[in-house]
Amino acid sequence: TTINLVTVGAPAIGDAGFKDALESAAVPRGGLHFTGVGDPVPRVGSLLGYEHAGVEIPMDLPSSSVELFKRRNALGVVPGFTAIAPHVLYTIGGVVYAFWLY
Repeated sequence: TTINLVTVGAPAIGDAGFKDALESAAVPRGGLHFTGVGDPVPRVGSLLGYEHAGVEIPMDLPSSSVELFKRRNALGVVPGFTAIAPHVLYTIGGVVYAFWLY
């Protein structure tokens, strides 16, 4: 059975043994792992010794997108929320913008 794996902004969730098993089971080479430049979430697991499997594909956002996100959250609806702006914009950005527009 072939497992095609694609993750977007996901944290690492397993140790070296899990990584090796995933890389032998999922294609390509453990899956495609899209990460946002400046997104802290994909790096959180490494603090616990976890490792990412697969091929990392870094994505960058225009600084104007991040600045717009920070301005729209200026009311402090969720304290500290702007710190995770890159993660939100990469993973659910379209939904967030839809609510701001209407």
